[in-house]
Amino acid sequence: MRFDVTPSTAVPGSQVPIGLTVTNVSGTPVRIERVCVETDWHACWTWDGPWQCAAGRSIPIGPLSLPIPADVVGLRGLDFSFRASFGWGSIWQEPQDLCSDGPMPLLVRPQPEYRLFLSRSVRPEDAALLDAGAARLADWGFVVRTVGVAPLAVDPARPSPEVLHEIALADAFVAVATPRDPLVSSGTWSAPEWLHGETGLAFGQQKAILVLHADCIEARGLLGQFDKDTYRTDDVGDLLAKIDSWMPAVRIWIAQERRSERTTSFIRWGTGILAVATVVGVAYAVGKDSCSCGKK
Repeated sequence: MRFDVTPSTAVPGSQVPIGLTVTNVSGTPVRIERVCVETDWHACWTWDGPWQCAAGRSIPIGPLSLPIPADVVGLRGLDFSFRASFGWGSIWQEPQDLCSDGPMPLLVRPQPEYRLFLSRSVRPEDAALLDAGAARLADWGFVVRTVGVAPLAVDPARPSPEVLHEIALADAFVAVATPRDPLVSSGTWSAPEWLHGETGLAFGQQKAILVLHADCIEARGLLGQFDKDTYRTDDVGDLLAKIDSWMPAVRIWIAQERRSERTTSFIRWGTGILAVATVVGVAYAVGKDSCSCGKK
């Protein structure tokens, strides 16, 4: 048998009507007694039939209602299994278990799409961690922008006008601080200096702000003025988990802000912060390293 599933996309926190098309490529009729689906987020659902399909024919099954958790995003997999019997004349064989050939893809992506500025390092040693973080933010329905990554700075020696422009267009701002320089006095590490300046610009432009920093970092300056959430240093899985825990709140804030058009709310959730205030004259006081030198 061959199986096809529709739709191929879904929205987190919704009930998705899943439709299956079963094609019987055998030379005998088949009776499907049960359909099971197991997801890669460790959930399983079962639907009882029966559904009967003649040899060489296709039949639809469904729609089967599949709940998508609010914290599930990205390209996910659905594994289908079937309890089925094959017929020979008037005799039906004992039921047997059949499986689809590999997981069926389901793209889970929130709507609508928002724009996000990601303040981050572009050093090669940080790429694996931060590229994964940027991809997860995109899974959460954001167009992710970082001057020096996408877009590249037109003038790497003076990136601040482009930074200001991109932050102005953004609906939200996320700073991910990776270790930059050791602090001998405390045995900790500092964050990249320009994160302070970019965070200041976002704060001054009344953006939703989320600061995530490695647990080995001592947050100083402007970064230290915010409640923060930490991730285990160099632990990709922990960073992605923190992003997953925060993005629903960020999207809710943006939606509420767009509806109300107010820019003076201050929301604290857990140990992190989403902060918006009416602040003017915040200077991009800390220069951003040249993107062309290969270190940031």
